[in-house]
Amino acid sequence: MNPYRIAIKFFLAAPIDLEKLIPIWHRWIQEQGISGHLLIDVARYEHVSDGPRLVLVGHEANISYDDTDGRPGLIYQRKRPMEGEFGERLSRVLAATIEACSKLESEAELGAKFKTDELELKILDKLEAPNEPGTLKQLEPVIQNVLEKVFGAKSKLEQHVDTVRPFEVRAKFGESASMMDLLDRSAGAIF
Repeated sequence: MNPYRIAIKFFLAAPIDLEKLIPIWHRWIQEQGISGHLLIDVARYEHVSDGPRLVLVGHEANISYDDTDGRPGLIYQRKRPMEGEFGERLSRVLAATIEACSKLESEAELGAKFKTDELELKILDKLEAPNEPGTLKQLEPVIQNVLEKVFGAKSKLEQHVDTVRPFEVRAKFGESASMMDLLDRSAGAIF
């Protein structure tokens, strides 16, 4: 089991104004503002209920403002293959997600503030990682190892088992850290 189509979502403390986010993401495209990523376009999906509302389309990954289940947040979703084992891939996806969240928090006009006591991890390849209890049992040591390096503590993993949906785990931490602290730690957490 060595999936690369990994998605991570950090939840926002409060929703943000999409009309303010659009020009920010267009500026990120002009500046190529996420390291190691070719940013291409911004797509609006405000007509879709309970899902991604705004997508920053990239070659390697998409970054979305998402409000699935009424919980606004930012999702980084890897599309392109990466070298290395699952732990290395997860580390890189987590680092890119934290970079995007940190960058959004630094945009003063948005007022974005992310919660760091919880995140959602999905593997979007059902053949590689079916959404069943055995998948979590197999991947849990690697997931815990990566998360512990970045968050400095073990997490409680809760899997939402539903064979119709992709593998999904919610990681909960006992305390919060600043996004900047996580950014510093994630830089050194790559295997």
